[in-house]
Amino acid sequence: MRTPMIQPLILALSLAGCTTPTPVPFDDANPAAVLQAGDEVRLCLKDGKKLEMRITSVSANGVCGSGECARVEDIASIEKREFSPMRTFFLVMGFVGFLGIP
Repeated sequence: MRTPMIQPLILALSLAGCTTPTPVPFDDANPAAVLQAGDEVRLCLKDGKKLEMRITSVSANGVCGSGECARVEDIASIEKREFSPMRTFFLVMGFVGFLGIP
């Protein structure tokens, strides 16, 4: 009886661990070489501001998404969120072991 209520909790918590931020080598001349629409990124700007967004467009001039745009010359670094199957596997196995679910 307890197991069906725990399963949605495990699923929700494991989905949070499915992605890992990965630094992306960034070329000022061609951001479209490493980024595309739909990517989830964190942009660290040269003024210290951080923007988290799902990219809607990339051009030679900048990156736009989630209602904000950043000019290429203002970007200091980029982290892209990527799926991590091993991290997800170990997270789920940890929950299963911790909760004793057969």
